[in-house]
Amino acid sequence: MPPPGLDEKTLQFLKHAFQRHYKSAALEPPDQMVRREFAFLPFTGGLMQRHLGFANLNDLRTHLLARAPAHTYYSSAYYERPGAPTMDEKGWQGADLVFDLDADHLPGAKGMSYPQMLQEVKRLFLRLLDEFLLGDLGFRENDVLTVFSGGRGYHAHVRNPRVLPLGSHERRELVDYITGKGLDVKELIQHRPIDVKEFKGVKRVTQTVRFPRADEPGWPGRLTRAFEAWLEDLWTKPPDEAKKEIAAATGSSPQRVGELYRRIFNDRDLARDRLLAKLREGFVEFFPTETESGLATLRAIAETRGVPLGKGETDEPVTSDVKRLIRMPTSLHGKTGLEVMAMSRAALDDFDPLRDAVPEVFTDTPVKVELRQPFEGALRSERFNLGPGVTEVPEYAAVFLASRGVARIEAVR
Repeated sequence: MPPPGLDEKTLQFLKHAFQRHYKSAALEPPDQMVRREFAFLPFTGGLMQRHLGFANLNDLRTHLLARAPAHTYYSSAYYERPGAPTMDEKGWQGADLVFDLDADHLPGAKGMSYPQMLQEVKRLFLRLLDEFLLGDLGFRENDVLTVFSGGRGYHAHVRNPRVLPLGSHERRELVDYITGKGLDVKELIQHRPIDVKEFKGVKRVTQTVRFPRADEPGWPGRLTRAFEAWLEDLWTKPPDEAKKEIAAATGSSPQRVGELYRRIFNDRDLARDRLLAKLREGFVEFFPTETESGLATLRAIAETRGVPLGKGETDEPVTSDVKRLIRMPTSLHGKTGLEVMAMSRAALDDFDPLRDAVPEVFTDTPVKVELRQPFEGALRSERFNLGPGVTEVPEYAAVFLASRGVARIEAVR
């Protein structure tokens, strides 16, 4: 029986489409596939079929053709006996280090369209790759397999031999570093007195802050670059909004805010260029603060801007799990019909999932579908703007819409 919301005709259409993909696709099983556990989830739902091992690619393809699963997974771990029925019997030998960034972890994801989610999660994934995996952690590009999940996110598989024996605790520490967990910004930003005034025995100290140089490695330089980004963003705002942000950052009086605004918003490009140049060296004398609360807010700006992924926005359980199941590249995602695609870092820049991950085997043949809700968006090179009801769409669009649960199949030519 098909699951709720997926009638028998739609179920058979999707299974047949997936079978055609697995018959013709150049499947790319994981490295050392004979040491990996495989698992499959059918369109009908229920229990995952797992604890399977395959001796070669032909055996795997035969299974995919026979079952046409909605989702295909393999283990990040390497085992002596991957097909053993219990985890204790498998004989764990190490695991790839896997990072999973999904639209579920994005702030404001509920208000985004599917294409917007894909665009934003790709932007953050690129920062994860460039700033941390290939940057701070020093992995080489050929150490990291980058993968579009077929759904709403991306995976990074680090296969450097040094990471294979790491346990859950060590992997969790890497996530903590990337997300800035436990980072004490106060230790990175210095504040120094530049003026002391005394009136009736009360001293008033004006302080300035000193940031690390922007080109310092790791978090110190990242925080300075974050503050630079805050300034450049500030320059795009109208005066009232900019002054509110300055006031929040400095805790200053309206008069002082006005003075800082004039310094920061100097209309001369050369003055702004000079200001940024000094900031990159760590000097921010233009931004003194008189109160500890102002400094705390200033640190908060740097911290907020400096965390590329944000706390909780990478799936920590995936990375720390040394026996994780992850989607197999060249398989199909059962909730989109899109291909799980591995690619180089260079290819990722121009990659568009709704254009590039639509399987080639799905044709332009018209398919009659009944849409349960409107659909507007682009697939391959065609733009769709469809209202609810019965209509005809190309087969590749029918697979996408049916997989997403927004259409049922009426008839196939």
